[in-house]
Amino acid sequence: DKSLQQIALIQRAQLIASSGKEEEALSLLQHNKEAGSFTAVSLETQGDLLVSLDRQTEAKKIYDEAMGKYMLVGTNVDVLQIKRNDLGN
Repeated sequence: DKSLQQIALIQRAQLIASSGKEEEALSLLQHNKEAGSFTAVSLETQGDLLVSLDRQTEAKKIYDEAMGKYMLVGTNVDVLQIKRNDLGN
């Protein structure tokens, strides 16, 4: 099932990042061309990884993109908006 594969991929990236390999985790998500309905979650996770890598400018862009994807499907973006706001303009 493609949905389970995407969930597993995102969780794998989070696990890799938790072992200090944020760049590897980020690359895994960035090269995933089949995120489908999990695109917003993947983008948010990429933003989180970019923040941990101190790449705020890139994280802002990715968070903005994730918010757009979430809003398309009517998902609440309050928590993501807080993350984005914490990075400033």
